[in-house]
Amino acid sequence: MQGLLDAYPADPGAAQARSVLVATNVARATPDPIPVPAPFGTPGDRTVTFYNVTSTPLRLQIAGATAADVTVPGCPSCPASLARLDTCPSPGGKPAQDVRVAGGSTTGCCSPPAAAG
Repeated sequence: MQGLLDAYPADPGAAQARSVLVATNVARATPDPIPVPAPFGTPGDRTVTFYNVTSTPLRLQIAGATAADVTVPGCPSCPASLARLDTCPSPGGKPAQDVRVAGGSTTGCCSPPAAAG
């Protein structure tokens, strides 16, 4: 799929290839079955907001009936990591990213963004 995207980024099948790549990455991080999502960019009917309460940017890959691949910037005033999520006083004012997902089961994984190069 990555080869198709590299060689033909404007191909009509590119949106589906992006969704399949996201679903593959998410499937590696979970034992749960992951469906092949709709083509990348297909809007969902619900908005989920993801907050980053660490200083490190986070890449979120989400797969279900729809797929998303977004990066939430790091929080300059936050630590690099938290021992427990409940040690953050509030996500208010922290970097956030809204993601539109379709109803039903959705699975995701997060990691630092890939280095540019």
